[in-house]
Amino acid sequence: MTKQLVFIDESGDPGFKEKSSVSFSFALVVFENAEQAEEVEKAINHAAVLSRHLSEFKYSKTCNRVKDIFFHEISKCSFRAKVLYVNKMKITSEELRNNANKFYNFFLKQVITHAKLSEASLKLDGKKDTVKKELVSYIRTQAQKEDAKIRYEDSKNNRLIQLADMIVGLVSHAYSANATLEQKEWVKILKNKLDIWQFK
Repeated sequence: MTKQLVFIDESGDPGFKEKSSVSFSFALVVFENAEQAEEVEKAINHAAVLSRHLSEFKYSKTCNRVKDIFFHEISKCSFRAKVLYVNKMKITSEELRNNANKFYNFFLKQVITHAKLSEASLKLDGKKDTVKKELVSYIRTQAQKEDAKIRYEDSKNNRLIQLADMIVGLVSHAYSANATLEQKEWVKILKNKLDIWQFK
């Protein structure tokens, strides 16, 4: 059986302090095989050439001109992305509001469950920490394989984690109260690839 390739990133923070983000989002970008992943990687590299963007693709640090080229290029490729958008104002659970680890784990478990993964290899942005380590057994259970591979990589060196960053950044902004017409248009361009779930 072909192993799915899954790349995960988040936007926002799990806190509820005065300076915390108003929302929190997870994106799981899923490729059914290595060929799909290679196709998208080539498209991202082509977007970098077209836009003369020499650094990492990161939604929060990329101008609209580059974003427009990026989203148009990847729209031609085959992949799917499950995105969970959480409006933190709607969270009433004191346990989730007062414990960032539980908040993070709860919502990542939600999006993984709804992504319906089969045998999968997962890559997350960042270093292995206590929060993410607790999720390993859960992810393996959901992937229905004890040998599901879970790795942590620096997004600077991985175009497909950059893809997850760009998608989760886009959705978190497009679903906010301050969404722009451009952001909504980019979501529309990718509508056949995005499965967006708003937690209410």
